[in-house]
Amino acid sequence: MNGAEMMAFTGEVMSSDYVMNLMGRVAAEQPASNALVARLREASVGNPTQWPFHAVPLPVAVKSAQGSRLVDADGRERIDLFLGFGTQSLHGHNPPEVVDAVRQALGSTVGNGYFNEIELKLVDLLRDITGNEAFVFLHSGTEATGAAVRIARAATGKRLVVKVESATHGTHDWGVQSSVALMHGHPFVPWPKVDETGVEALPFAKGVSPSSSVDLLIVPHLDERAFEMILARKDEIACVIAEPSNVSFPFPEKCLPFTKRLSKLCQDEGLLFVLDEVQTGFRWGIGGAAVTENIHADLRVYGKVLSGLGIPLSAVGGPMALLDHARTTGVNLADFGQKTTFMSTHMGHHMALLASHASLSLLQKKGEAFYTRTRTRIARLRERLAQLRRDEGIPIHAVGYGDFIGLLMVGESPHLADDARGLAHRVNPAASLLLSLSLRARGFYTYSWPFLFLGDAYSDDDMARIEEDVVDSLIEMRDGGVALTTPWGARL
Repeated sequence: MNGAEMMAFTGEVMSSDYVMNLMGRVAAEQPASNALVARLREASVGNPTQWPFHAVPLPVAVKSAQGSRLVDADGRERIDLFLGFGTQSLHGHNPPEVVDAVRQALGSTVGNGYFNEIELKLVDLLRDITGNEAFVFLHSGTEATGAAVRIARAATGKRLVVKVESATHGTHDWGVQSSVALMHGHPFVPWPKVDETGVEALPFAKGVSPSSSVDLLIVPHLDERAFEMILARKDEIACVIAEPSNVSFPFPEKCLPFTKRLSKLCQDEGLLFVLDEVQTGFRWGIGGAAVTENIHADLRVYGKVLSGLGIPLSAVGGPMALLDHARTTGVNLADFGQKTTFMSTHMGHHMALLASHASLSLLQKKGEAFYTRTRTRIARLRERLAQLRRDEGIPIHAVGYGDFIGLLMVGESPHLADDARGLAHRVNPAASLLLSLSLRARGFYTYSWPFLFLGDAYSDDDMARIEEDVVDSLIEMRDGGVALTTPWGARL
């Protein structure tokens, strides 16, 4: 299979009568949203509904949210499978305990640019949960991974950052190089080349500064050559950064051993290792993968569910000996030329810190029972999908990691793929998108693909409905003539 074959297949599926009828059905049910989104297209490009590469088909305008439910501009209530990129997956939208904590402070505290005791309370809670000594609070995962790299460069005096192909660490210029496969469009477009010097730095977005081999080394994922490449340039390396489980290849049984080997190599060679827990922090056990899976990291990066109520917040955690490179000496004249900084007007916003403290305190109160519930729910869903594969031959899988970060993927035995490149050849992108749209027609809110972030947002009744409607959608798609298997599937 190549990109041209997949493009032709996808175009044929998406132009079928079934798809045209489905899109017409969805559009007809949301006239108010359609009108608002049309206005948005003329005025804003920053909203997630307008992002390129995998924008939401026929997006809706949301009026209100509570728990697992959204109400759109047309007054239709939906079960939200997206949960704000998963940031609301711990407790659902607007949990009362978090709302009350923030409401009590509104109208009385300052918002940004000052010190407030809530920062110490959040630090104390995060120390208890993660074991990190010190933190710096920022806005987004992109900012936090960028800050971790800057700390490493400041601490070592070196420039070279090592990252893994198909990992995602944000949208800064080095982060978008040979990054998440979905945004690159592989295999619609050629994969970056790999040779003895590493993976070709190929940005997924225009306008990105070219990557210098002095600044960035991209190593192949799940490949022995990665370790040889790191050793060959170890004297140049500021840090190695990796995810516990590669976001483009969500199979922890394969990813974790590789990540642990990277960590161990860094320990043995005296290199700084940065573990990107933006996705997995507090969702792979409360301490994240670093604690649950015993992964050594000099710096850990957090985002996503660190925030409460979706108020932007991210963090870098680690020893003060490293974070001290961004802390004043106490004498301004002694800082010049000696310190780094992440100065931003709104960093460490008190409402964000307060909401995070309330949300994580609630998670800590729920304890291990929270994770037991989540693991039970994903196990039940996976068994139901396995039954569908056995009974109907429909190639559907709930792929993901942690407790639980993933998506419903239509494809040929994805667990048999060796890496992200192999996985991309097993996915049926048209059917995955259509499953998302079919669920929209059944009263769900989904993103471009049916992402799924489990937690206490959903009740057992919600989970039963998710299972039932996923199964019914797939059977309806098949009976409507949608090709759930691909022409190249038999060749894998």
